[in-house]
Amino acid sequence: MRRGRGDANISAGRPRRLRLLALSVISAFLTTGLISWNTYAGNRINELEQLIARYKVLRQPYIEFMRDTQLENGAYAMRPLDESASINPYFACYTAIALLECGNEYAPEVKKYLDWHFANLNTSADAEGLAGDRRHSGVRAGRLIGRARP
Repeated sequence: MRRGRGDANISAGRPRRLRLLALSVISAFLTTGLISWNTYAGNRINELEQLIARYKVLRQPYIEFMRDTQLENGAYAMRPLDESASINPYFACYTAIALLECGNEYAPEVKKYLDWHFANLNTSADAEGLAGDRRHSGVRAGRLIGRARP
């Protein structure tokens, strides 16, 4: 059977309709996926914000504990003070870092510690030939009592 011109136009229109149908289906899937993703991401962001707020509340006692270990001269002792304490530069530096990560409001206290730290560096070589380091120190009755070996 011979095809006429009208038959050719009908068969040529079919692929176009299929392409439009495929594009509309793909568009519907993408739109649904984006809406679902936005809902999921929005919920996840809310959960994370709630966790951050919770951890800010939970960390406050630890911040206060770290702040309480600072001596009048600026050094951070290993524990809240009574008559004597030990100053360990490793833990003191981590205390300063932790306070800075909690916010700029603790910067003056950390600066006071850093001033103390650099003022008390070993400036001359010791028995092991090291200079410019910071060793453990002791505090008794609020006074620095030498540099003990780590």
